[in-house]
Amino acid sequence: MRTPLLAWVLAATALAGCGTGGDAANPPPDSLLRKVFAGIPLMPGGAVGNVTGEGDAAQAMLRAARPPDSVATWYRRELLARGWTIVSDARGRDGTVTLHATDPGGRPIWLLISRDAPGAGTLMTVVGAVPDTKGR
Repeated sequence: MRTPLLAWVLAATALAGCGTGGDAANPPPDSLLRKVFAGIPLMPGGAVGNVTGEGDAAQAMLRAARPPDSVATWYRRELLARGWTIVSDARGRDGTVTLHATDPGGRPIWLLISRDAPGAGTLMTVVGAVPDTKGR
């Protein structure tokens, strides 16, 4: 069974004072993290770093040992398999892949997938938000 990103994010914020790079005095509340990151997979071998958030949005920094194209392919496949819709999928001139996806309830996420330091694999930024239900 794959561990969801949410479990790793909650663990990282619990250890915020132990080198995750988060604000140990004011970590994002678990309730926000549960709303933002629930159902988002963490690829096998992925590691969560800095986690920040407030209001209705949160961000997590992830690392993976695989090349960026492999990571992007894995996330495309896994998100689609979980019922997410890929709204946009773009590659920048520097090779960074930006995926924008929404879950069936309209919750958006953005994944920025780029090469980490040479030979170090992939750095990812996952930004998520609580869906706006006021207009529905």
